[in-house]
Amino acid sequence: MAISCTCLDGGEAPQSHGHVCTVFGATGLQGGSVARYLAESGLFAELRLVSRDISKESALAIKAECEAKGAKVTLVCANLDDEVSMDAALAGATHSFLVTNWWELFFANGAVPGVEGFVAGKKAQAIEEAQGYRWVDLCKKHALEFVVYSGLCDAEKLSGFKNIYHFQGKAKIEEYMWANVKGCSVRAGCYMENFLGMIRPQPDGTLALPLGDKPGLPMVSIAEYGGPVCGVFKEGADVWAGKVVNAVSQYCTGQEFVDAWSKAIGKEVKYFACPIEMYAGFGFPGDAELAEMFVFLRWTMCRRKTWRLERSCTPRESLARWRSSLKRTRRRRLISNGDITGVVTRVTGS
Repeated sequence: MAISCTCLDGGEAPQSHGHVCTVFGATGLQGGSVARYLAESGLFAELRLVSRDISKESALAIKAECEAKGAKVTLVCANLDDEVSMDAALAGATHSFLVTNWWELFFANGAVPGVEGFVAGKKAQAIEEAQGYRWVDLCKKHALEFVVYSGLCDAEKLSGFKNIYHFQGKAKIEEYMWANVKGCSVRAGCYMENFLGMIRPQPDGTLALPLGDKPGLPMVSIAEYGGPVCGVFKEGADVWAGKVVNAVSQYCTGQEFVDAWSKAIGKEVKYFACPIEMYAGFGFPGDAELAEMFVFLRWTMCRRKTWRLERSCTPRESLARWRSSLKRTRRRRLISNGDITGVVTRVTGS
């Protein structure tokens, strides 16, 4: 099924007028979703898809996929830690999208389980912030018209939780962006696909999460994330500069997720609402950080402070659709690597 996207207000897409968009992280899941939506939209005269290695299969594949949708595509080799290559990628561009990968940096800097992992978490946050600031500075240097960052809220400012490093770096980059360029933050809910990898049922068929029964987590399929980003670019800086869009399909409880798993794989999955302390001691890198994140999300969901939209922008991927695509993926024996594409139709506004 073709991916399509309308303006968030339901209007027609504007013409490209020679606009060029540089998409960082285009070979990743999130950046790839953005690239696909933008290619389908015809909004830009040229898409520059950035990768650290433009010869690898994933770079060539996303280029071919976007070109098949009618987009003019240029692969650009750049590294977020290298200002010279980033400068070249942004020179002559009018728009840009950035996603930074704290988790990759976390594992590259000595990730370990428990509170000892906070050391690597802080290092990863510092590197992530430097990458984001570098991008903002170069966007300002080249006078880009409008940019979009994949940010997250300031957990420490909202709640006092200080160890959710994969939130904090992105929050600081958001603030720096708003202070220096015309930009919008499109914050993703928890990825449904995470429940195929780092958050998945144990061998005994139990899914343990420190969530309680209500309220649910804000969820989105990563395949759909590009839709709200595309809509924001279409409506532009006059509407979205300095604002936040939260890409959330629905709010799901732990029980709703195990119900989806059970129906998808044809056997019962049980939900265990475990204590935070237990989750923090599960023994995988990042367990303590995720435990604190779940406390924070549960706290904010009860107060609806974090995911309140500036304006409604809801992808169509519901848990039921995700479950259906999970079934199809299971039959293709791809469930182990989380290769879920979902069913994407269009982005609607309300």
